[in-house]
Amino acid sequence: MNPIHKASRTGHKRAALALGAVIAISSFAVGPVFAGGSTGYDIHLTPSTINTSTGSSVSVKVDEDSGTAAVSGASASITFDNTHLALTGVAKGGTTDDWTANGGSYLGFPTAAALATFIANANAAGKISAIGATFLDGATSLTGTHTIYTATFSVTACGGGSLALPIGATDGGILDGSAASYGSAVTITTTGATIVNPCPTATPVPTATPVPTPTPTLAPANGTTTVTGTLDAGFLALQCPTTATIPLVRNITNTVDLKCSVSSNIIWTMTITDPKTTNKGHMTDGTKVLANPMIANNGASYSQDLSNPALGGLIASGAGAALQTITLSQFVTSADAPSNPGESYGIALTFQAISGF
Repeated sequence: MNPIHKASRTGHKRAALALGAVIAISSFAVGPVFAGGSTGYDIHLTPSTINTSTGSSVSVKVDEDSGTAAVSGASASITFDNTHLALTGVAKGGTTDDWTANGGSYLGFPTAAALATFIANANAAGKISAIGATFLDGATSLTGTHTIYTATFSVTACGGGSLALPIGATDGGILDGSAASYGSAVTITTTGATIVNPCPTATPVPTATPVPTPTPTLAPANGTTTVTGTLDAGFLALQCPTTATIPLVRNITNTVDLKCSVSSNIIWTMTITDPKTTNKGHMTDGTKVLANPMIANNGASYSQDLSNPALGGLIASGAGAALQTITLSQFVTSADAPSNPGESYGIALTFQAISGF
């Protein structure tokens, strides 16, 4: 699911949100879901053609354009040729940040602490994972062309390169900003960009004059060789899904499994925490709070009550690369949200991998 994906049911709005190294969990009541079907919305890269040279730095803006139609959010991921380009940075907005200036929030944008890992993962995959901006008040919208974010690349090799904007549940999308269907997904088109960096024509190399083979001389009968080396500092990277959906059925324990990939050559531990200061470990809709806390376990020896920070949040440990399945469990009582069975609840959880080297 991309960071701004929302589903709607008549009279209710839902959103699944993610920020940096945060995974957002949202729940939807069972019932018909309607998505917007408007046309004329697009996301494009500016400029669309960049003439450059190896060793240069280039920046592209990810712009959404709705013409006169109102939008309440937009997100985009970028795929790029990582044999010719390397991501070096991302920034909110462009010359101006219209989303933040109008009270919007960024989703999937890395924190300062997570930026290096975000860039390393993007360069390894040849893809910037989806970054979105949206309004959460159910009313604010924008029209026209606005920059979602700016990506900066280093040109690492000649031969050009391409940048594309995929569309899909985990990639690009735009949300309707009109009152009638606020927050619904609309149909979009995307336009990428081309990096033009021709390779120079090789200068012919003259034929070398043969060099007479020297007469070998005898080496000393003995000698001493000193060999030194420095132990590497190890590497550690963590990749978890940015969003997930858990059903909220009353009087049972509802669950959802998350797959987290650890890339490492050292000993590590993984923690899961809820960074909220109030109603810690509980799903909320902004005002209402589910009575029972969320429980996380890895199906083995670790289990965490996310409402109790004193437990430390330890959910997994290991050495080297591993794929961890984390199960989130939520019990819903019959008294939860009795006046509005279509209410949507959410919780943003932070996963962290810590070196034990």
